[in-house]
Amino acid sequence: MCTGVVGAIVPWNFPLMLLMWKVCPALAMGNTVVLKPATYTRLSALLFAEICAEAGLPPGVFNVLTGPGAMGSMLAGHTDVDKVAFTGSTEVCVSVKHPLVYRFITLPLCAEYT
Repeated sequence: MCTGVVGAIVPWNFPLMLLMWKVCPALAMGNTVVLKPATYTRLSALLFAEICAEAGLPPGVFNVLTGPGAMGSMLAGHTDVDKVAFTGSTEVCVSVKHPLVYRFITLPLCAEYT
């Protein structure tokens, strides 16, 4: 479903696989994506962004936001982000669940988040 701007937040474990699970379906449905990778695994995301550019993806369609974990909360709370796809720990989940995006956040189905 085309929703507009998708904010994707992925953890440090399996960084490239989880990135693909979030980014590829969103792009395939016509959305733009802002990805916030984990602080320690940002090189995978930056390399994927470079591959997207070389493949001809228009500028601004896939974006990588690097920085500390607080950047994920800022991304989730940004008014221009229409949907947030999140995978990560319970602690980070609590900080990301911003009131502005609570209805638009996608979390993995896991007892850890209930």
